[in-house]
Amino acid sequence: MSSVGLIAHDEFWAEESGAPLLSRNSGFLKQGECAAILERCAKWPALAGVTDADELPSDATTRDPSFVRIAACDAERTFVTEGYRTQMREMLQMLHLRYKDYHQGLGYLTSFLSLTMGQDAALKTLLHVGSDEKYVPGYWKAFPEAYKRDSSVYERLLEARLPEVAAKLQRSGVVAEAYVSKWFVGNCVHVLPFRALFDFYEAFLERGYVFLFQFALSLCDTLAEQLLAADDTDVAGLFALLRLDRSVYPDNTEGGDFFVGIVARAADIEVDPAEVLRLRTDEMDKLQLKLVSDRLRMAELAADEEEIVFSDDSDED
Repeated sequence: MSSVGLIAHDEFWAEESGAPLLSRNSGFLKQGECAAILERCAKWPALAGVTDADELPSDATTRDPSFVRIAACDAERTFVTEGYRTQMREMLQMLHLRYKDYHQGLGYLTSFLSLTMGQDAALKTLLHVGSDEKYVPGYWKAFPEAYKRDSSVYERLLEARLPEVAAKLQRSGVVAEAYVSKWFVGNCVHVLPFRALFDFYEAFLERGYVFLFQFALSLCDTLAEQLLAADDTDVAGLFALLRLDRSVYPDNTEGGDFFVGIVARAADIEVDPAEVLRLRTDEMDKLQLKLVSDRLRMAELAADEEEIVFSDDSDED
């Protein structure tokens, strides 16, 4: 595996300058001018708690055919040429061996980190982010209960801090689970231009999951005027605002300072980890009750279907 990030190689720029992964680069990373960025990102594994004692799975081959197909599709959506797609698939296979599950957000982070650090360093960083309680254990699953819990926690924090915005979104039927995944699970890859994205990810590695809530609240505070002015029935418009769609906020909005400011102001928003843990317990209890109720309802429906007797199956003429 490569020991340096992809942007250090001239051939990467020659072959992948049009890659979807770089669609929000906006000139932040430049061929031949990446030394300072590489030096900055070389410190990220240590921020995540990576040490020399960390090991990767010895067998890099997953035998789950459904995952292999999904990983191949995600690699095709990320890179242009087959060589880099193959590297991404290999990295995802290593992670799948550890997590036994997969969410597209993990693909986003894998490709993003591979830009600036060697593959081993990127994988070890992701293994910490996906397992350490400081970060987001349980997020990168096909059915991520931990994320569903935290999206509900965020809604309660929003209600307490920005009640008018929270009420607006509730009236419009815009639930957090439907729009915060790109922030929480995908860590804003494809949401923020690279200049702001690098600040976002560095702050996330420093502060952990608490920063995700700070960022989410900072974003809604920044957009409060636009959100409140939108028509309650314009659900698509509200989603476009919350997701920072480029049709609404191009990468050069305020010279890029708009996005950098959202990340910077997040540090000033107080989020008490003890409060988050209390809300997490409360929301997970609610989620588990709902899941039990859903399973019972599905069992009842299945039993009802088994009891149905069709006319062709009866003994009547």
